Amino acid sequence: MTEHRQAAIDRITPSTGADQVFLLGSAITGEPVEIVPGPGSTMWFSETATPQVGSISLDGLTVQAHALPPGDNANGIAFDSSNDLWYATAPPTVLARWALAAP
Repeated sequence: MTEHRQAAIDRITPSTGADQVFLLGSAITGEPVEIVPGPGSTMWFSETATPQVGSISLDGLTVQAHALPPGDNANGIAFDSSNDLWYATAPPTVLARWALAAP
């Protein structure tokens, strides 16, 4: 889950309820909102008010910012079966696809 005001990602273990918080660091300039599974054992998240999305490794050790085209802010993200990232922008509302390089 994302911590919108803290720039952090929480991992909750369902069987135990254990909560582990991963601070995102200075590479992430927005606040994380939506989070989805991505390619290469990563989780990807959109950010508010910034033209980038972020990714975090499952162990929480690697956090990366990925710049979107100028003027794009991701409002909702998903990956397709080819590991292309799809995102909605607003405003104006546009559906965009980003073909990622292989992890």
